[in-house]
Amino acid sequence: MLQLNGLISRRKRSHREEETRNLELISVMGAGNAFLPVYVFFVVVCAYIIYPGIPRSTATAWIGIYLLYTSIRTVATYLYHDDANRTDAERVMQWRRFVFCSAFTHGIILGSLAVIALPILAPTRQLLLTCFVLLVTTGAILYVSAILPALLILIFAALMPFVMIWQIRPGVFELPVSNFLLGALFANLFLSVVHYRNNSNLFFFAAEKAVAIKELEHKNRELVVADRARVQLLAVTSHDLRQPVHALRLILAHASENDEKEVICSNISKLRRLADLIAQMLLEMMDLSALEHEADTKNLESISLESVLQQLKVSQEPLAEKKGLQLDIQCSKDVWVLADASLLRRMLLNLVSNAIKYTHAGRVVVECNVQEVNVVISVRDTGAGIPQSRLDDIFKPYVRLDHSVADNEGAGLGLAIVHRAAVVQGFDIYVASTMGVGSVFELNVPLAKKRMLVEKPRASPASVPSARLRRIAVVDDDFFAREALIALLKHWGYETVSGESISALRGALRSFEKPGLIIADNQLGEGEWGTEAISAVREIFKDENIPGIVITGDTSLMLDGFVNMKLMHKPLDPGSLRNLLAKLLDQSSSSHV
Repeated sequence: MLQLNGLISRRKRSHREEETRNLELISVMGAGNAFLPVYVFFVVVCAYIIYPGIPRSTATAWIGIYLLYTSIRTVATYLYHDDANRTDAERVMQWRRFVFCSAFTHGIILGSLAVIALPILAPTRQLLLTCFVLLVTTGAILYVSAILPALLILIFAALMPFVMIWQIRPGVFELPVSNFLLGALFANLFLSVVHYRNNSNLFFFAAEKAVAIKELEHKNRELVVADRARVQLLAVTSHDLRQPVHALRLILAHASENDEKEVICSNISKLRRLADLIAQMLLEMMDLSALEHEADTKNLESISLESVLQQLKVSQEPLAEKKGLQLDIQCSKDVWVLADASLLRRMLLNLVSNAIKYTHAGRVVVECNVQEVNVVISVRDTGAGIPQSRLDDIFKPYVRLDHSVADNEGAGLGLAIVHRAAVVQGFDIYVASTMGVGSVFELNVPLAKKRMLVEKPRASPASVPSARLRRIAVVDDDFFAREALIALLKHWGYETVSGESISALRGALRSFEKPGLIIADNQLGEGEWGTEAISAVREIFKDENIPGIVITGDTSLMLDGFVNMKLMHKPLDPGSLRNLLAKLLDQSSSSHV
């Protein structure tokens, strides 16, 4: 986290420095449009001073060179203002180099007057020319000081020739003039630095403000995009969920009008598949929604890749065998990666299940290619392939390429979840596909140091649970959900006591012995919470070791700081709930032995 904060701080500082350089350039080039009359005035004054004393050809050549420089500088100023990319960092540096070269050229042209005119002019015009060049360089401090190197080279190139010419000429008053001019040169250099520092403070605050405005604009654009995505999520969700719910109502209507055993069994099987489909669609939508806020909460740690893939094989191999496919997972046992365990597991699950879903014959292969600092995890299938024109679309939400499986295989969010999880963790993901041959997805995951695993001692098998451990307290303010859960628990052989609120549960527990476990919905009515209900039951029986399960639809909820409480998300998988009940009650039985 400290490294991430440091990186963010460096990026902000870099953006501020870039904006400061841009503002400095604007202050110099922005004033250039108004200096054409000033340059013309300089030429006229210099011509008036030098013309009587130097040959006409020399004066004409110098004036021509100055006018050429003025023309180039003026055209460049207009080109700068017409440059659509002038605020890009690279373009800013190019234009700053132009300003430096322009200032150096201007200084050389002004300094050349000391060589071609000063030795042959009358003393009065010598002093007049020297004072005029000194005045020009002093005035330059006001509009060039934002780019200090350019100003310093202009002053030095313009005045140093005059200092040297006055220094080497014989005469009574030449040396005092030379010393005065040298002092003026250093005074101008000092004033340039002071003026630059004063301007720097203004530019710094202006850059801070500009960067903050850009960040706000970027955040606003992100919010607009996120808002559009949420609108699309709601629209597609309502449409996609409407289909299985529509089928559900038709099946229920058919079931209510038929009492034949075979029809009832068939309808129950269909209802189970529809319930699984709705649950899968909701879980995919919740996963995608949670990943939109996952960037600051990811937990990168050292993970055994072989262990993750073995879990994946156990869950997906039966699905592959059911379709007549071969699932081949190849990975060395000593490969450890730096990733969020839950996100990486979800990504690989989605990639493999997607490959199985869209492959009708052949095999699905998962390979791990270890490189210097990362491992490339590839998921390859022998499916129909993906058209090249659609490769950029497959990671977008709700995109389905094979509509033959679209109506009964989720909401089309699997690859969108993979892409978002990769972005959150900073992984690179690539896809290649050949029509009629198959597709391959590659995920680049950084390697990590091997972590020593400490095997936990296994608890001895529990005997038949006691009567107390068969008692479960249930609190849920939703009547239908509560009654459905109670019916399921009773079918599994548990004794239940329930209430729609904490006070109702307290009343029911007066005639009920201490339960072995508490199941609570997270958000109860009247501002009550599931964790409070579990704590209330524990307080009644003076036992903080009674395990609790909190059921919620909020994917961002975490139970940090709550002891002996487990979290399950809606829609609830009955098999997972049954396994968790057995595990918690087994642990509770072991702790009371």
